[in-house]
Amino acid sequence: MSLTTNQSTFSTAWSAPSNIALVKYWGKLAGDQIPANPSLSFTLENSRTLTSMVASESNQFSVDYLFAGQAQPSFQQKVIKVIEKWAREEPKLLNYSYQFNSSNSFPHSAGIASSASSMAALSLCLLSLCQKWNDKLDQEEAFIKQASHWARLGSGSAARSVFPKLAWWGSCSQVTGTSDKEAINLSSRLHPSFQEMNDSIIIIDSGEKSVSSRAGHALMDQHPYRELRFATAEKRALSTLSFLETGNWSEFEKIVEIEALELHSLMMTSEPSFILMKPDTLRAIDLLRAFRAETGTQICFTLDAGPNLHILYPKSEEARVLDFINSQLKPFAKSIIHDQLGNGPRRENQNV
Repeated sequence: MSLTTNQSTFSTAWSAPSNIALVKYWGKLAGDQIPANPSLSFTLENSRTLTSMVASESNQFSVDYLFAGQAQPSFQQKVIKVIEKWAREEPKLLNYSYQFNSSNSFPHSAGIASSASSMAALSLCLLSLCQKWNDKLDQEEAFIKQASHWARLGSGSAARSVFPKLAWWGSCSQVTGTSDKEAINLSSRLHPSFQEMNDSIIIIDSGEKSVSSRAGHALMDQHPYRELRFATAEKRALSTLSFLETGNWSEFEKIVEIEALELHSLMMTSEPSFILMKPDTLRAIDLLRAFRAETGTQICFTLDAGPNLHILYPKSEEARVLDFINSQLKPFAKSIIHDQLGNGPRRENQNV
């Protein structure tokens, strides 16, 4: 719930989910967070960032940002820069001092995109404030579209975290309504067999990545396979969407796994190169593929830019997959997080 505690103070709280890309966004065009290729993602439900905000009218714009009750100076500076970007469109944002308190429902470095969920939650909080003077934002569709646009300016993949279940980000002439500036919701196009999906995240290594996502995107600028990658990614996004619409699991699993492995091959063939998978990542993939071949279970994996495995499977396969994870993958896991397709962001009680 949003409320104004007095004429000069406004408070609100939002939680926004992380998402896992099925077709990866990897590489940028000139401009402010413009993707070089379309991406397609599942929105998670339980892996969330919760952010509360108190905005007080002030002659001096300022930001005080706490994460789990602790000061985060470097991230606070990022938040300041992001709000200044948003203020190009809503100048009144600079007439406030802000207090943010944020926390994640998942552990740090867990193979879950915290920048996506945190920037999505932040954009929703600030847009709730903008509703005080911008009546257009009272329309839900306009509000969410702007939230996606603003979230993108903070973290590209955050554009997808303001939508439920399935989101597409990036211009494509073959998909109506797509744009580089914000993502769109494609949940209505999911076949019934993909409406209830689980994502079990096997934490192989909880350490910091050796390369940031920002640096990884920059490596694509001079990558020898740059143009081929971008063209291939768009084709794969369209194919994946088709498989999700028709319920074609066998083709879905093939393309999602190829995408995951290609992301890592791009990092391994860049200059400088990075190997982010660990030996246990490969062992777990081998076991998953053997299990699938032996049992015919609908199960596949994807990876983000790190070593941790996202295992995707329909809820109908839950009992069999959980037995496999517990019996064969648990020895490789620092921890395991079980999640599922989610319903997008939500307003929260302020005391988060």
